[in-house]
Amino acid sequence: MPGDDVRDRPPRFDEARELARTLAAPVVCAFASLPAAVPAAKGNEARLRHVAEALARRLAELEVGAAARERAVQQLAPFFEDTVPSPPGITGRVAFAAEDAVRFGLPFAVEDRAFVGSCAPVRILLRAAREAAPYRVVAVSVNRVWAGRGDVRGLAHEPRSELPAHLVDALGAEIDASGTELVRMAAGERAVYHAYRDGRAEREIDRERFHRVLLDGLARAFAGSELPIVLFGDRKHQSLRESLAPRVPFVGGVQGSPDHWGERELHERAWPLVQEALQREEAGRLAQLERARGRGEAVVGLQPSIAAVVEGRVRRLWLPAESSVPGRIDVDTRRAVAAWGDEDLLDALACEALRRGATVEALAPGRTPLADADVAAELW
Repeated sequence: MPGDDVRDRPPRFDEARELARTLAAPVVCAFASLPAAVPAAKGNEARLRHVAEALARRLAELEVGAAARERAVQQLAPFFEDTVPSPPGITGRVAFAAEDAVRFGLPFAVEDRAFVGSCAPVRILLRAAREAAPYRVVAVSVNRVWAGRGDVRGLAHEPRSELPAHLVDALGAEIDASGTELVRMAAGERAVYHAYRDGRAEREIDRERFHRVLLDGLARAFAGSELPIVLFGDRKHQSLRESLAPRVPFVGGVQGSPDHWGERELHERAWPLVQEALQREEAGRLAQLERARGRGEAVVGLQPSIAAVVEGRVRRLWLPAESSVPGRIDVDTRRAVAAWGDEDLLDALACEALRRGATVEALAPGRTPLADADVAAELW
């Protein structure tokens, strides 16, 4: 992955779930946005020092034990000491106090702040995982077959042994005594040869054979993959998408020869298609929520959702990524109670849902799951 360094990597959905399950109270973390402006290092140092000081004060205010306070500060020290600006695509950062460094890059700006609470602020991680949008690219021409994996930060080569490097790698090549180049491909137990320079018909045969090799390789490499894939290639190569649907999750294609496009150009052309595909998928899930509500298989509103989550009846929970409702959940009474620290009731609800095996959808700012509700839950 591009710039795949611990401090800048966006979170994955499974990592947000794991943090919700494993981080015990008090959960301690820090947020910061480090602009890439120059000179940035000195300003970033001041910003991070301010967050570190705020964290120390908050731990003392909440009467966290001295040993726990010291341990949290030590675990977050590398975060506060790193003044290097974030790479393209990453604006914010978050780090959690834990035995092993737990730190992520965020593809949006965040308020510089310290957090101490009874549950992890997982909605921001879920939003980051969605907006980071990991995806794949496959670029095909007779001269090159290239696979890459990327996200909001960009695209990088992903070597795949299942795929040929180009047409001759797929079909083989020989030079006969007269200097005529021949291509070959195993067909059963015999090799099939034909002249490579004999005209359009032979080139079409080569292309068909090339496609058969590609179809097999792409299926072995990507069938069942959860990551969306964008295919680059000319009109005839674009037929690979239809041939492999729905086994291989192609979400779009860019027509043209990719021979001279580097990773940056491929990413710039693929990224809008990935975003459109994710929006279509989300719209489909929201339509499913509406249908579930009509069948009586969903609950709407905060308190009904809290009760359903605690009872283990929720399959998918929908809530806004940024709205704030101070509080936490009393599991025994299945109701909201006053917050102990900085925790948010919606984060507490998301954590409870994740611990019980539900999927949680944290919608982008300004969006709600239903026209008349900020929180809703589909039931099993």
